[in-house]
Amino acid sequence: MKNEVDLSKFVKVIAELAKDKYQIDSTGVFVEKILSLAPKQLEDKRVIRLQRISTGSNNWRTFLMAVLDSQDEVNLVLQWAADTKDELLDPESADLYLIAAIKDSNFSVDQCINIESGEQFCRKYILRPGETESDLVNRTFLGSLKGEVTKEEISDPLLGALARAGSEKEWFNAAEQAHWHEAFLSGKTGAELVDLLFADVKSEKEK
Repeated sequence: MKNEVDLSKFVKVIAELAKDKYQIDSTGVFVEKILSLAPKQLEDKRVIRLQRISTGSNNWRTFLMAVLDSQDEVNLVLQWAADTKDELLDPESADLYLIAAIKDSNFSVDQCINIESGEQFCRKYILRPGETESDLVNRTFLGSLKGEVTKEEISDPLLGALARAGSEKEWFNAAEQAHWHEAFLSGKTGAELVDLLFADVKSEKEK
């Protein structure tokens, strides 16, 4: 059975999280150029570009989005990412993100994480079983917008590390990962950070 995915929902979530902080381009000339780079087999695709407002920077962050019929098309979307990266000037080439949804309902979380863990060409986010469009976008830097660039910059590698740990430790579920993610972005250090990370464990012992 094929999973139905609507890329316009990803665009809507991204636009909602990015508003007031980013200028948004989803229909411009350069967006059309990037779309034209995609292999013809990728029929369902979108591009959205974001430019930070507060910093006055001219640099854009680029999201590629595609729906894949099967895992066999992963190489096609990676080729699109590679060709797009070649079109982007530095430092924009480092701010390239890929969001992909695979229609195969048997595609597992482990398979998604395996694709995401590869750092070649861009940062990758694969829609996982049971995950919503909002859940996925919140795993990107947009999910940790706190108004501080330093927090935004560490979000992606931190989320990746937490996801990998969750795939290895059964107790480290999505809720626990979210708790740890929030703790690491809290600005606390040392003993305060340890207390925040293990607050639940401490509460259990005090009962």
